Amino acid sequence: MKTYSYKPFKDELSTLKGPELATLKHVSEGWFVDYKVEPPKAKDLARHLAAFANQHGGWLFIGIQEDDRGGMTAGSFPGIPSGSVDSALVQLREASSAHVSPEVFFEQKVIHGPVSEIGLPSDRAVIIVGIPEGTNPPYVHSSGRIYRRVGDQSAPKEETDRGVLDLLWRRGERTRDLLRDFLTGLPQLSEAEKTGPARAYVYFLHSPDFSGDLLSLAFRDFAEVMSSGWSGGGFSAPFENVFTTTDGFLARQVRDNDPLLAGLSFRWWSDGRAVVHIPINVYDFSHVGLQLDPMQKEFLQILRGHGFQKGRVAEMSVFAAALAAAMDKYLLLREKAGVTGAFFGKVRLCGTWRLIPFINLRPYLEATKKYGFPVIQDGSMYCPPGTSKESLVELGEQWQGDPKLKSLGLAVWMLGPVLQGAGIPIGHFWSELGNQVYIQLVQSMQESLKEKPVR
Repeated sequence: MKTYSYKPFKDELSTLKGPELATLKHVSEGWFVDYKVEPPKAKDLARHLAAFANQHGGWLFIGIQEDDRGGMTAGSFPGIPSGSVDSALVQLREASSAHVSPEVFFEQKVIHGPVSEIGLPSDRAVIIVGIPEGTNPPYVHSSGRIYRRVGDQSAPKEETDRGVLDLLWRRGERTRDLLRDFLTGLPQLSEAEKTGPARAYVYFLHSPDFSGDLLSLAFRDFAEVMSSGWSGGGFSAPFENVFTTTDGFLARQVRDNDPLLAGLSFRWWSDGRAVVHIPINVYDFSHVGLQLDPMQKEFLQILRGHGFQKGRVAEMSVFAAALAAAMDKYLLLREKAGVTGAFFGKVRLCGTWRLIPFINLRPYLEATKKYGFPVIQDGSMYCPPGTSKESLVELGEQWQGDPKLKSLGLAVWMLGPVLQGAGIPIGHFWSELGNQVYIQLVQSMQESLKEKPVR
């Protein structure tokens, strides 16, 4: 749910009913409201979206006729043909994504007739578009112009005043600073922990613009999700230690670990952000005392065949499984909080300098025979690089498959840039083998999780 400077209705947009539109007969166009009888073209819609987002936010109503007596209130509710609704909604999405930069967030609600209280016929509909005040201005139209709402003018005004433009930029800079601080801040670690295993930080954001109300998530619901073993997605990462923070909750794995050391942990903020700390298993292959599977043994044989007599191997297969488990927890928490739609993610690797990555993937072993082994050259890296909103991985909306596999599919989506950064040419494998690589990745992650939880 987003925060609005002005709301013409008592109810939230998601629960709004047709008769409540009657209140618009007393609401004039101006700073916060605009009435349109017909759906504007995408470029014109983009002007209105950008103008509202640059100013104080507002409401665009499509299918409402302004009062012809000059009061600028809603006069009648003819609606638009029901068969035109889908194309109008496509125009809205195109307006935001293709004709405004950065993209403007908006909410929509379609009221279908008949609604006798406002005279909306049975084969007509009214589209309500809510545009909160943007947190990342200036929102620039595809024409290169910057628009905003001014007083009772229904047409957006092109802004040329340098002082106003500077204010818009500074408002957006605050949001960019918040995102950068979130992604660059690391928890305090002891000296022993800093020199210990490699580690990854997985960042999830409900809104990278830091806009909207706080999410409603009870402590008992957080504890239930965190303490559970196998979930609907099939990924297990039980957290035994759960407690509150000043702005959310935190869960930690402590069983079989020193509870004071940084292990697998999941921190949730009340605005829907989360950071998952995942230690990455590292071992020295010169004196391996582990129970290795056949592919790991083959991997070490190839290493020695290339002249490596010692070295530290990073277990990226186990990390991939932990990432899937973290994704599953985050999706369950969003479900508990009652939120849907896209969200965003990024991974940061730390302590990775001079590590040799391993993942239980046949094309990777074949590539090492041909090209040699990657040795990670960076002690810390963002995957994908950067700390801007544009560098985040958008998640959720693109998933069209089995809901039970959603956690796994989205985890693979985030895993690609991580493997690429670690020196594993996943993009090359994909171009050569296509979905076969995806299937093998899924099998590798499932095998790592088989009959045991992530720890």
